Amino acid sequence: QPRKDKWDRHCYHFVSRDEFELGKQNCAFLEYDQYPKDSPDGEWYGSSLEEIKSVLKNNHGTMALTPDGVKALYQCRYEINLVIILLKAPPEVLIKNAKRRNIMDPEQQRAIIENAKSFVLPATIPHLVYEPTGDERDKERILKLVEPFLK
Repeated sequence: QPRKDKWDRHCYHFVSRDEFELGKQNCAFLEYDQYPKDSPDGEWYGSSLEEIKSVLKNNHGTMALTPDGVKALYQCRYEINLVIILLKAPPEVLIKNAKRRNIMDPEQQRAIIENAKSFVLPATIPHLVYEPTGDERDKERILKLVEPFLK
């Protein structure tokens, strides 16, 4: 379910749980997962390769993927001009984001921090690493990081 944040509605395409389940069954997603992981109240998200191609046809795009999603997308690198940036958020940023998503349970917050530690990419996949600070300048810094690749 979308949050009330208008940015989310711009960045994400929300579907019903039934539509999402159908997409999972039909292999429509490059990757999908639940956030927070294994939570009965967790929300599912996925990345459709067809949607990614559609967006990138006319625009630069930014997407959030799990390491498995990045590995799958990297297999399509000859179809898509790809720059990979791994965001390594410190625990305080992860907690801030969890609270923004109304995840207040300390156990769920700890699980999010532990899960984030497993977000690594193999050295065989070229990528940049960025450690967000959680302030308003993160977007600016990331854009500066990718600017050379957008020319």
